[in-house]
Amino acid sequence: KKFFVYLAKMGYKRVMLYTEDTYEVAEEPYLGYMRGRYTKEELKELDNYAYELGMDLTPWVSITVPITTTTKKSTRRISSVMLALCKTK
Repeated sequence: KKFFVYLAKMGYKRVMLYTEDTYEVAEEPYLGYMRGRYTKEELKELDNYAYELGMDLTPWVSITVPITTTTKKSTRRISSVMLALCKTK
């Protein structure tokens, strides 16, 4: 939360929180194992705090590693899906 205050004072409007495997899922007890994970309550608290400071809390997931470890055919398919999702109207 202290870091959020610094960002707000510097004029930031968005905080991107790395969430690839750092959140709690009841059915997946090993998700985030040995790395730590956020509970639903902690994520809600962080989101509310960011909102109070005038910022959006945005989950961020890095997908570059899974893409580079797939086959070329899969990579083309995934890339075309990503481009389709990123197109603006």
